[in-house]
Amino acid sequence: MLLAEEAATQPKDPLEEQREWYANRKAAIEAQQRWLTEKHAMRLYRLKVKLEETKFDEVEEAERPAVLAKHNALLEAVRAEIKTLPAENVEYLVNFEKVENRLKEVIIPVVNFREAKIQDILEFFKDAHVILDGPKLPLLKFALIPPNNLPNPSWAENHYNHPINLSARETSLYIILNIVMDIKRMYYTVDDDTINIMPRFMGGDMFDHMVD
Repeated sequence: MLLAEEAATQPKDPLEEQREWYANRKAAIEAQQRWLTEKHAMRLYRLKVKLEETKFDEVEEAERPAVLAKHNALLEAVRAEIKTLPAENVEYLVNFEKVENRLKEVIIPVVNFREAKIQDILEFFKDAHVILDGPKLPLLKFALIPPNNLPNPSWAENHYNHPINLSARETSLYIILNIVMDIKRMYYTVDDDTINIMPRFMGGDMFDHMVD
């Protein structure tokens, strides 16, 4: 018992600490690269949806042919680029769309976050999803990437613990999730039925400061 306690109080080997830092850094870079390709695919997909849903009711009759021609040319270009995406990106998009559509279907009557930490917010999302979308299986999971899996664990932990305030009524889980992501400067990826959440800014490692 004493030996175990002494071992626990011994300082870490600097070389071991360096190896651990490099391992975390490598994992973060790989996650960043994977996310950037997925982000590009998601932006293309969202642009396609936006173009497909565009209405031209306010366009003057005389200008409509030219506007429609430019619009259709852009839409075809986006569709063509989506077709060139690697198979894994296309597969990711299909699953991403499926998960986001489920989030859009969950309408939360009231949201009232006061000094709420991201961990508590994700618990709220999970409970709301189970109650309002429970019959649909499999259930979605909301996972916060542990600080120790990020390049700067202490910074990430402080970032996670910073509380936010937010109120809304009759709003979809999709919109609330994205508002929280913008406020917290975080982003999410989708892995099967799991929504993985982590910071955009890693305390010295920039992933992406752009907000969609």
